[in-house]
Amino acid sequence: MVSLQNIFQSTDRNLESLIDEFREEYGSILDFVIFTLDNPEDLGYDSILINFTKRAYPPYFDADDLFSFDKAVIAGGNTKKIRKYVNNMYLRDIAKKELIYWTSEGPMNRLIYGIFEGYRSAYIEYAHFSRIYLFLERLHSRTLGRKLEFNDLLNVYFSGLDELITFNLDKFDDKTLKTEATVEFFKKLDKIRYPNQHVLDFQYKIREIIRSILLRNYGNLESFGRIEEEFLAYLAGCSAVKHKRNQITIDDYLTAYKTYYKLLKTDVTQYRAKPEILKELGLELPPQNHQAGYLVCDKCSGYYQLQTGASADDFGDVCECGGHLEFRKEL
Repeated sequence: MVSLQNIFQSTDRNLESLIDEFREEYGSILDFVIFTLDNPEDLGYDSILINFTKRAYPPYFDADDLFSFDKAVIAGGNTKKIRKYVNNMYLRDIAKKELIYWTSEGPMNRLIYGIFEGYRSAYIEYAHFSRIYLFLERLHSRTLGRKLEFNDLLNVYFSGLDELITFNLDKFDDKTLKTEATVEFFKKLDKIRYPNQHVLDFQYKIREIIRSILLRNYGNLESFGRIEEEFLAYLAGCSAVKHKRNQITIDDYLTAYKTYYKLLKTDVTQYRAKPEILKELGLELPPQNHQAGYLVCDKCSGYYQLQTGASADDFGDVCECGGHLEFRKEL
């Protein structure tokens, strides 16, 4: 058994015991996670991601109204126009039809509901699927260092990265692999059975280790742990379907962890909205280095750089100092 005293500085005995027991039972299969957790940033964690995901907000397009989304991540104003394009998200459309979709009134996409009608709870539901976009929104915002605007959300929702993650998993960056969203895939995902006790124990034990270390580094996690776990369950379910299994195995969770941590360290902003999709939507995304211009005050000389896709018409023409705001292409 490997001693962890030199790996985790000032770790407590309980955590060291959890890690030793895990490695004694399951071997070194998750050492790439365990031996990196002393510095969680090497796995892609940081306080920004944790704080952005502490509350269980839905992705922006799934928010019930314009008040129930995370305003620390999504800017207000012209972003609301993204909602009229949501129905063009083909992968989401399939998932919402084939996976159980809950609201406060119950599952909204099941004609027969109730124990007397033989209702079957599912291990993978639409909420698990939608975590893709929740993480992509937050990873985009973290990389850009600002709130997401309309064009940012186009990149989040229409780049095809959601399909690459779903179907290629930890090889989502392999451009030689083809993806095709199919109804049949999600029908099989809907029928994934609950993992057996051995797999549940495995997941519980590794989650306890990860949670303990994240708590030590970032304090109160609130909903982050649950949101992370739901996303991992979705990835594991996709792995099971891909390997023609109807029940998640430990190997599927290993693939899920590899996919998740690879995604956390990926510059997701390199995945741009597909031009052919934008053309179908009647939109055009300016190049990344495009500058939309500036609003400059004629009194105090303060200025605001317009984000790509924004217009001077989206703002007032009076500065906080009382001066008049003028549009200029360059400073």
